[in-house]
Amino acid sequence: MGLVAAGMGGALVLWTWNTTSRIRASASWPTTMGEVVQSRVVVDSSRIRGGGYNLSYRADVRYRYEVTAKRFESSTFTFGTPRSFADRTGAESEVALYPVGRNVQVYFDRSEPATSCLLPGTVPPDFDILMWMSLGFLVAGVASVSSGVYSRRIQTRGIEA
Repeated sequence: MGLVAAGMGGALVLWTWNTTSRIRASASWPTTMGEVVQSRVVVDSSRIRGGGYNLSYRADVRYRYEVTAKRFESSTFTFGTPRSFADRTGAESEVALYPVGRNVQVYFDRSEPATSCLLPGTVPPDFDILMWMSLGFLVAGVASVSSGVYSRRIQTRGIEA
């Protein structure tokens, strides 16, 4: 169990760290003009224990842009988490800002132009909590494995004596 917790915690720490680094780097990426090609509200649902569904609403905006005569398409506002809202009104407001045909400023990674976003440098507020929880899993997992190894050594020494 400790290995699973340490593995999960380590993977989440690594993902959060890499994503946060990409988010911060995106603030200094070059820009190009793009055009919104799709703009709609998407309903996401997840099943709740005991029955029923938890609904969230996502602004699904796709934009097209060109870098060095190559065309790309993306739907990334910012990295890390989708633009989700607890109510449909929030998602509709977001979609209204990006009607089909609107020109948008696209920030793209110079070394990988297919990677882009519309809102650079925006670290989601829940990333701090995610990082601390991930570190907690990692520490708990390492402590559990260490404790198990130590206990096993004590048992082995007791058998040999």
